[in-house]
Amino acid sequence: TPTETLDQEERRSSERDSTSQNPLNLSTPVYSHSFNMAAHSYMPTIKRLYAMAQMLDLPVDFTESTTVRHSCTIFIVQVSVGNLWAESRGPNRREAKTRACGLALRLLDSHRKKRTYPNGSASVLHYSHPEFGLGKDPCTRLSELLMARKNPPAQYRLLEGTVAGDQWVFSMEVTVGQCTAVGKGGSKKEARSRACTAHLQIMGYKTTSRCVLPAHILPDFRLEKDPITRLSELQMIRREKFPEYRMISGELVNGSWMFTMEVSVDQYTASGSGPSKKEAKRSASTALLLMMGFTVPQKDLVQEKPAQNSPEEHLDTKVPEWRAW
Repeated sequence: TPTETLDQEERRSSERDSTSQNPLNLSTPVYSHSFNMAAHSYMPTIKRLYAMAQMLDLPVDFTESTTVRHSCTIFIVQVSVGNLWAESRGPNRREAKTRACGLALRLLDSHRKKRTYPNGSASVLHYSHPEFGLGKDPCTRLSELLMARKNPPAQYRLLEGTVAGDQWVFSMEVTVGQCTAVGKGGSKKEARSRACTAHLQIMGYKTTSRCVLPAHILPDFRLEKDPITRLSELQMIRREKFPEYRMISGELVNGSWMFTMEVSVDQYTASGSGPSKKEAKRSASTALLLMMGFTVPQKDLVQEKPAQNSPEEHLDTKVPEWRAW
């Protein structure tokens, strides 16, 4: 009939207009659009647009107008959701509104996917929140933070790489604007990660997803046990990984060995020395517990050094007569 032919012609013209305005040809009604919310798949297109806008906390506004072509009224509906907008036409107001909502749904879905970060997790918190990107790698988190603030990327510089004992110790420096932080580690990656962690702490961001001292843990936690066991049990209660120990150096001083160990838990790092690896490990654990706010027995703070005979004492020692024979 002439009326159906006119409707088909108007639909083709509206499709051409929408294609020229938008790279996506979405003027046709979309009744089964999904935006990863299966519970809303049964809703009509208009209600789904309101649901998605409410999820993203964006305002929705409709603007309607009409035009006459070949003695027929064409309805034009323009919908704006935040900074995005879509326009469509139809022979009646409801169909034009449905087409515009279907177009806006697809635009919102594509825009939401563009907001996803490279590691696959979408940003929910604002970059000024202390927990922005909490749980990610410190280097990745710092890069995303600078991208969100539209600041230039961080500058990394290797300060030094020395050999302590049998292991390398690297020092990395990270600079963002006028702020600088330094981190050390057994590899360049570890040093860079610690430098980024220190820089995030300077900027006022949290660097651990768990509290340092849970409410039910007192400063005298397991005070009767040795520092190494206390530190391990503390990490078990917090459900975090165990402390990481690393030997920094081991050298012979005045005829006796002196070892230096380093222990790391979250953003805390401490070192200790002793005549054996076990004593150095114990001393490092004691220093780390003090750093985390725990009390330590006095016997662990004051360690008596073993008495060593001086060369003069060896010279004054009398030789038994039977050895002189």
